[in-house]
Amino acid sequence: DDGKVAGKADMFTKRTIRKAVPVTHVDTSVEALSVSMGEKAAVDLEYMEGLTGKSREKIISDLKGIIFKVPESGTWQTSEEYLSGNIRKKLISAEKALQGDA
Repeated sequence: DDGKVAGKADMFTKRTIRKAVPVTHVDTSVEALSVSMGEKAAVDLEYMEGLTGKSREKIISDLKGIIFKVPESGTWQTSEEYLSGNIRKKLISAEKALQGDA
């Protein structure tokens, strides 16, 4: 190698950054969860229903063990988020919800 450059790199002569194209359809609930987390930074079941064409119940069933319902708020979180932080408090809350107290 003699250190000579054949020409300018594409970044100097061509458009290398493309406009982001929003995802409008996915086939699986797992893919919908990934898109939801990327676009909404949350488990958005309504958004995921629109992406997949699946019912809320089917998505929840498909994602059993991957997402968890927060008893206090009724929202859904990924397992990583739900199973972090004050686990003892969350366990007590989940037990109360199972007993119908929450």
